[in-house]
Amino acid sequence: MVDAVYLKKSLGSIFEEVELVGSGDERTVSATKDNKKIFLIEAKNSNLLKLFPADLVINIASFQEMNPPVIKDYLDQMQDSVTKGRSLIFYHANRLEKQLPDGTISRVSDYPISKDSDFMVDELCPRHQDYYSFRLPFFLKYDGPHIHQLIKIA
Repeated sequence: MVDAVYLKKSLGSIFEEVELVGSGDERTVSATKDNKKIFLIEAKNSNLLKLFPADLVINIASFQEMNPPVIKDYLDQMQDSVTKGRSLIFYHANRLEKQLPDGTISRVSDYPISKDSDFMVDELCPRHQDYYSFRLPFFLKYDGPHIHQLIKIA
């Protein structure tokens, strides 16, 4: 919902062309996708990615909360949505490595992204190394560096 609020504030009137798509919305997707520009899909509904011929997919700080098989499924769904003769731009910003509560280690270097992809940006994310708090000192370092990548997936 934070993403939806940010889009509304930053895109103004275009927000009318944004739709939050959830589980059970498969029936309405084909009826609405021609009229909408931006779809917000929760990670738990990544199976819906295959329904959208997306030009751009953005994932910010949510892979670091998923186990590797869930990340793989998400990326497989996204890559399966790319049709022959098209490409998809994928942007993500996530922690380089994180140990999840169950002890699993999730690493950006292990993300199953097609070897034919063009990594246009692959560096530490200058905007996502700190998080804010409502208490002093207000900005704190994350427990580990974050990377961002802009990838053209063929």
